[in-house]
Amino acid sequence: MTDAAKGRTENVRKALEKDGTLASRRGMDNRTLAWVATYRNHPKILDVTLKAGADCNTPACDPIRATMACDNVHIGTGVSVTPLAIAKKWQLRLVPSLVEQGAIDDVFTAAWLGIWLRCALMSIAIRCLSMPSIPRTTSRKCPSYAMPSTAEA
Repeated sequence: MTDAAKGRTENVRKALEKDGTLASRRGMDNRTLAWVATYRNHPKILDVTLKAGADCNTPACDPIRATMACDNVHIGTGVSVTPLAIAKKWQLRLVPSLVEQGAIDDVFTAAWLGIWLRCALMSIAIRCLSMPSIPRTTSRKCPSYAMPSTAEA
């Protein structure tokens, strides 16, 4: 993990060649190589670990810097997030690599990134659009949850 955190790509590559299970194992702080590579913004190390079979959906938290990595929920409490969540918040250029390897958004990522409200509203809209009692019109608005359009506001 130290080599991954410090950006020593060749050392990580050699370690993975020697023991491929390192790609999916957790370190002392319960973090994976993919998580550390994303958190520390080391795209080459992330690529090496993903090619070695790292799970890009394994969450973790930096216990020492929980307020930075996981936002301060309550003093002393950190939230575990996936490498994709970290990439979406701080390392946008790493997002395509993670998505290509199967990284998925989950409710924890949405909440941590502050998009939970948008997700909730989309969920309501989807339910409204699928309700059989709503007349089939071009707008198909759900009367109790209808949001004014910019033209109506």
